[in-house]
Amino acid sequence: MNESKNKLLEPKQDLQFVKCALCGRDDYEVLSGYCRYDVKARNVVCKHCGLVYINPRKSKGQISQYYQQQYRRQYKIIDLESKDYRRANIALSGSISRLLLKPNCAVMEIGCANGILLEEMKKAKPDAEFYGIEPDLKLSSQARDRGINVFCGILEDYPETEKKFDLIILMHVLEHCVDPVIAFSKVRRMLKDDGFVFFEVPDILHPYGDLEKNFFQEAHLFTFSANTLHILCKLTGLVWLVEHIGSTLVYILRKGKIFKPQDIDFNKEGENYVRLRTFLRKYKAKFNCKW
Repeated sequence: MNESKNKLLEPKQDLQFVKCALCGRDDYEVLSGYCRYDVKARNVVCKHCGLVYINPRKSKGQISQYYQQQYRRQYKIIDLESKDYRRANIALSGSISRLLLKPNCAVMEIGCANGILLEEMKKAKPDAEFYGIEPDLKLSSQARDRGINVFCGILEDYPETEKKFDLIILMHVLEHCVDPVIAFSKVRRMLKDDGFVFFEVPDILHPYGDLEKNFFQEAHLFTFSANTLHILCKLTGLVWLVEHIGSTLVYILRKGKIFKPQDIDFNKEGENYVRLRTFLRKYKAKFNCKW
């Protein structure tokens, strides 16, 4: 394993080292030792497929507790009750509601916060059923008050039933999941055969602001690129119908063929980690970041 010459983070007893969630390799290079709010958290890049992830990290139980009790209090950049937040969700609702092609559709938003997006979609599609998953106790209660059927917890703990959904929404959620392959495999099982997945995540190739003081976040266990997302979709049997690469990565997915790991050329289909590392070092230099 090729570690950085300067050990930016000494692993603590409550942290766990993990292998790459996509290719399963344990060969990485350190990119950064700090995240937003000057939190010590080490982002590494897989030298086989180019996936960027936090390593080592908290246990699943600690992560779940963090989202229930601390996450929304720590990240107060967005006022979920503001007029701007409402307007943004009204616009997003208009776009996403076009995917509800049939009457009486079932919609699931994973990470539904206080339910404003689903509330706006409900106005456009009053005959549809709306469900949500939200780990924050206060926000899940607010979403219920808006008429949303909410499970309070994380996706990994959501009890699967025979209920299938016409549309599953993940707005800046996938990067928080403990294992993206397990998460998207579960999403696929929850999806109707003719259903859609709409999701958005940050793009490692389009960072914003200071890399260590802003873009990298303790809550973001993974940071994807278009290439690593394509590998994830192949592994979990989801195919992209619409792909938008800009300041963030936005996708519309449907069910497709599930590829076995041995059928994927991770080096060729993933990110060139040397090129990615070089790009991020040049980007960091703009902000005089710690290294």
